[in-house]
Amino acid sequence: MADSAVFAIAQQERRAVVTENVVDFIPLADAADQRGEPHLGLILIDAARFPRGSRRMVGRLVTELHALLDAYPDDEPRNARHWL
Repeated sequence: MADSAVFAIAQQERRAVVTENVVDFIPLADAADQRGEPHLGLILIDAARFPRGSRRMVGRLVTELHALLDAYPDDEPRNARHWL
Protein backbone atom coordinates (compact mmCIF):
# COMPACT_ATOMS: atom_id res chain seq x y z
CA MET A 1 0.00 0.00 0.00
CA ALA A 2 1.31 3.46 -0.83
CA ASP A 3 2.48 5.64 2.05
CA SER A 4 -0.10 8.27 1.14
CA ALA A 5 -2.85 5.65 1.46
CA VAL A 6 -1.53 4.52 4.84
CA PHE A 7 -1.50 8.14 6.05
CA ALA A 8 -5.04 8.76 4.72
CA ILE A 9 -6.44 5.60 6.31
CA ALA A 10 -4.77 6.46 9.62
CA GLN A 11 -6.52 9.83 9.58
CA GLN A 12 -9.88 8.28 8.71
CA GLU A 13 -9.48 5.86 11.62
CA ARG A 14 -8.21 8.62 13.96
CA ARG A 15 -4.78 7.03 14.40
CA ALA A 16 -1.24 8.28 14.45
CA VAL A 17 1.28 6.63 12.15
CA VAL A 18 4.18 4.82 13.82
CA THR A 19 7.05 4.53 11.35
CA GLU A 20 10.77 4.49 10.69
CA ASN A 21 10.02 5.87 7.22
CA VAL A 22 10.73 9.50 8.07
CA VAL A 23 11.68 10.45 4.50
CA ASP A 24 8.24 9.64 3.11
CA PHE A 25 5.87 10.37 6.00
CA ILE A 26 7.10 13.79 7.13
CA PRO A 27 6.31 15.31 3.72
CA LEU A 28 2.82 13.76 3.85
CA ALA A 29 2.18 15.28 7.29
CA ASP A 30 3.68 18.60 6.17
CA ALA A 31 1.36 18.67 3.15
CA ALA A 32 -1.67 18.00 5.39
CA ASP A 33 -0.50 20.81 7.68
CA GLN A 34 -0.21 23.21 4.73
CA ARG A 35 -3.74 22.33 3.63
CA GLY A 36 -4.99 23.00 7.15
CA GLU A 37 -6.05 19.38 7.63
CA PRO A 38 -5.78 18.22 11.25
CA HIS A 39 -4.25 14.80 11.82
CA LEU A 40 -3.14 12.70 14.74
CA GLY A 41 0.48 13.02 13.75
CA LEU A 42 3.49 10.82 13.39
CA ILE A 43 5.44 8.75 15.87
CA LEU A 44 8.85 8.52 14.29
CA ILE A 45 11.10 5.64 15.26
CA ASP A 46 14.87 6.08 15.36
CA ALA A 47 16.20 2.84 13.86
CA ALA A 48 19.48 3.24 15.74
CA ARG A 49 17.64 3.42 19.05
CA PHE A 50 15.24 0.58 18.17
CA PRO A 51 17.28 -1.79 15.98
CA ARG A 52 15.10 -4.41 14.32
CA GLY A 53 17.56 -7.22 15.05
CA SER A 54 17.47 -6.65 18.81
CA ARG A 55 15.52 -9.19 20.86
CA ARG A 56 14.40 -6.41 23.19
CA MET A 57 13.32 -3.91 20.54
CA VAL A 58 9.61 -4.77 20.55
CA GLY A 59 9.30 -4.63 24.34
CA ARG A 60 11.18 -1.33 24.53
CA LEU A 61 9.07 0.14 21.75
CA VAL A 62 5.82 -0.95 23.41
CA THR A 63 6.98 0.62 26.67
CA GLU A 64 7.80 3.92 24.92
CA LEU A 65 4.48 3.93 23.03
CA HIS A 66 2.58 3.25 26.24
CA ALA A 67 4.32 6.20 27.93
CA LEU A 68 3.44 8.41 24.97
CA LEU A 69 -0.22 7.37 25.16
CA ASP A 70 -0.22 8.15 28.88
CA ALA A 71 1.21 11.61 28.13
CA TYR A 72 -1.48 12.29 25.48
CA PRO A 73 -4.59 10.37 26.60
CA ASP A 74 -7.10 12.00 24.24
CA ASP A 75 -7.20 11.42 20.51
CA GLU A 76 -7.56 15.02 19.40
CA PRO A 77 -5.60 15.93 16.28
CA ARG A 78 -2.32 17.57 17.21
CA ASN A 79 -0.42 17.41 13.91
CA ALA A 80 2.61 16.52 16.04
CA ARG A 81 5.76 14.62 15.30
CA HIS A 82 7.06 12.59 18.21
CA TRP A 83 10.49 10.98 18.06
CA LEU A 84 11.19 7.74 19.86
